[in-house]
Amino acid sequence: MSFYQIEIPGSLEELKGLTEFRIYQSSGAQKITVFFSHFPKTDQIKENWRKVSNYIAAAYQSKLTKKEDEFEKWNLYLLFTCESVVEKELRFEIENDKFSNRKIILEEIMGNLDDKRSNSLISQHITNEDLVINTVEDSKDLQDIVSKYKSSTFIWDMIKNEEPLNYKTQSQKNILGNIVKRITDENK
Repeated sequence: MSFYQIEIPGSLEELKGLTEFRIYQSSGAQKITVFFSHFPKTDQIKENWRKVSNYIAAAYQSKLTKKEDEFEKWNLYLLFTCESVVEKELRFEIENDKFSNRKIILEEIMGNLDDKRSNSLISQHITNEDLVINTVEDSKDLQDIVSKYKSSTFIWDMIKNEEPLNYKTQSQKNILGNIVKRITDENK
């Protein structure tokens, strides 16, 4: 997914310590919009994070009034980058604030946020395009992994000798029934 930089009206120049403010939007019909706000120091984020969030709500989100804007309204991200470490309490307060947008704090981010770096951060923290997920396609490899796995749970004992359960709904139902029966019997 590619992101390109956009502009919105208004300004955040009055915010003390804000050294960079960038906005990126995904291409395609379903828009994801990411706002970057860089503050060198933690206390500057503490003092200004609500003002940045409110600005985004007023200058950008309030303009998303069409039915086709619904996806984008729920996919607004505000990334605060900081050169120092942010205290846990402040991080928790900001990242759990549900007003207007999803907020993410990125610590120890030095230097400018050019397009390449911004897209990399979006990939790492929002779209997860940088993830590598290894799957086991060959049932021999899967059986090798299963034979090496050790577990003392009864659930594992019920499924470890089964063939891969992908799309085998009857096998899945049988195993689930056995698990429910065992748990029910144990709780009598």
